[in-house]
Amino acid sequence: MLALWVMASTAFGLSIDPLVVGLVVCTVAGLVLVAAGLRPKPGARL
Repeated sequence: MLALWVMASTAFGLSIDPLVVGLVVCTVAGLVLVAAGLRPKPGARL
């Protein structure tokens, strides 16, 4: 995400608040952790 933000800001001249970028990164990381925790473990019975 950070690399994409840097590439977009240099290529297109986009100016995004770093606070917003940090908030988006933390939100995505949290959603990934929640999704990984909700998936059934391999070999687990339902």
